[in-house]
Amino acid sequence: HMRELILLRVRRLGAELERVLVLASVIGCEFRLPVLEQLADLARPVLLETLTRACDARLLRDFTTFSHALIQESLYASVPVAQRAALHQRIGHALEAVLGVEVESCPGELAQHFVLAAAGGGDAARAVTYCKRAAEQAFHQLAFEQAVSHYQAALEALVLQLPVDEELRYQLKLGLGAALFRAGHDGTPAFSAAASIARAMARPDLLARVALKLTGWPRLLHRRHTNNPAFYPLLAEALTALKRA
Repeated sequence: HMRELILLRVRRLGAELERVLVLASVIGCEFRLPVLEQLADLARPVLLETLTRACDARLLRDFTTFSHALIQESLYASVPVAQRAALHQRIGHALEAVLGVEVESCPGELAQHFVLAAAGGGDAARAVTYCKRAAEQAFHQLAFEQAVSHYQAALEALVLQLPVDEELRYQLKLGLGAALFRAGHDGTPAFSAAASIARAMARPDLLARVALKLTGWPRLLHRRHTNNPAFYPLLAEALTALKRA
């Protein structure tokens, strides 16, 4: 009921303002003005005049922020599902253009839009690329739960575009295993999956890398030892495979 009232309030302010706010809602509760400018295809003065009206109506806190998350969520929910993916794709490309050489600084923001685009038939390869970068960034920042989420999203996006790059899937499984352990979860299944991919590709070097990654997990990391029962059989298998290669 509240969402219906919000939409009714927005519609009373005119079709153009509603269009701009709906586009802003797809970007997020906070949005970048240059991205919205590209998405709405409006000159900056016209866009600012429209956003000023939204601020006066207390729908926006300022030119880049909705005054309440429920307003953004209500407008976003009004977008037909079939159109959302295309809009997220456009937002992702607009973000790339706006960020330019600084695109590496916020892969998570790009990952979010390209993942949602890929789910509706958009650029899955870009989704995987940015999710992987976001996962690596989060891992280095010790945000291990975020790293896990980004690795999982990358793996989900990877299978949306066939044929699947198995070496990339291996890399993602390896990263996921490490992130899971650092987040306090069991990363062994992810490492085991990486080992299975290495076997299928007949790559003893990749198999050995899994064994090396398992060193120290899940305990005794400071001694570079492990009590993981999966480690020693995998290490023996990798050494035998390397000798045969």
